[in-house]
Amino acid sequence: MTTPQLEEQFLHLLETNSGFRERVRQQLLGAEILELPARLAELAQTVASLAQTVHEFIAEQRQINARQAEHNARMDAFVTEQRQVNAQQTEHNARMDAFVTEQGQVNAQQAEHNARMDAFVAEQRQVNATVERMRGDVDRMRGDLGRLRGDGYEHFCVANLRAILDGYLDWPNLADRDWINNLLYAARQAQRITRAELIDGYNPDIIAQTGDDTPPAEFAVIETSITCNEDDVGKAARRAELISRVTGVPASPYLVTHYAPAPAVQQAAHRLSVTLVQLESERHGAGTPGSGTV
Repeated sequence: MTTPQLEEQFLHLLETNSGFRERVRQQLLGAEILELPARLAELAQTVASLAQTVHEFIAEQRQINARQAEHNARMDAFVTEQRQVNAQQTEHNARMDAFVTEQGQVNAQQAEHNARMDAFVAEQRQVNATVERMRGDVDRMRGDLGRLRGDGYEHFCVANLRAILDGYLDWPNLADRDWINNLLYAARQAQRITRAELIDGYNPDIIAQTGDDTPPAEFAVIETSITCNEDDVGKAARRAELISRVTGVPASPYLVTHYAPAPAVQQAAHRLSVTLVQLESERHGAGTPGSGTV
């Protein structure tokens, strides 16, 4: 059989015999070519799935882009607003800088004022100290003057002792102070009187007694005051009671004054059984020496 005949027969089999045609096809194309349609179908399905995914991604990305656009718009509005805030803050900072500068000047002025005030206070304290010293000097001068007047009035009363006690005490004489003081000291040593009572017993202006005997029959404990008050009444009563208690001798309290006692003083004297005697003198007021119970 010639080649042309073989070719004709081969072609005839390909056209008429499907099984032969499939075997030739497998021999000529190979497994990879034969599998290519299935792979292309699978690839097409994969591409279709990828396309769906891409479409979904594009849709999602568009949503994201829309949200991003909204966010960008808000950010642009925020940036615009922040710029306005920054401008206001810049103005505020400028005002604060001006305020700090002004406050620095005020602080400097305040520091100068404080320094002047400190100097003034120090100077005022010196003035106050000087005034206090002057007041102390005046008080001491008043006290000295009062003591001088009191001592003078006390000496006057001693000189007019008989006139003061006329009708109250027979044969009045000044008492023996040493004897009374020794008894006071002994009573203090025996703790029968307090230290304050001991000092109080030393301080009556005048202690008179009847006659010259020691101990006498009676004491007159006399407080003298140009202008008397209720405290003077109390001192006279307290000191007379103390001397009577320590010596065992009756002691009557007297208060001798230049000016008429106030009603309150009179009431206190009545309550404490203190005899008030108003005694005038030419040195302490017009009038002649005399005595009387108020």
